[in-house]
Amino acid sequence: MIFLGLGIFAIIATILVGTAYIINGVLLGKVLKKAGLQSWIAWVPVYNSRKTLELSRQKFGKSEPFDTIAYFLPIFAVIRLAKDKTTTPTV
Repeated sequence: MIFLGLGIFAIIATILVGTAYIINGVLLGKVLKKAGLQSWIAWVPVYNSRKTLELSRQKFGKSEPFDTIAYFLPIFAVIRLAKDKTTTPTV
């Protein structure tokens, strides 16, 4: 019975994480496209974090506390870039 519960939990967790990854990829792809980059970068795990941080630094300047947070939780950099209404030159 415990194994059935763990299996159901694993299936639900996989679906939630997969859904979050897809939503993040689609939204990050739109942000990167707005910045003049190719949207496929959003689907490459480490490379998309690097490009997001580069765009954030280019747009808002270097901010050590923000960079540290954005490195471990890249969604903050994506939100910061998405809320910006101006266009960003390519990196």
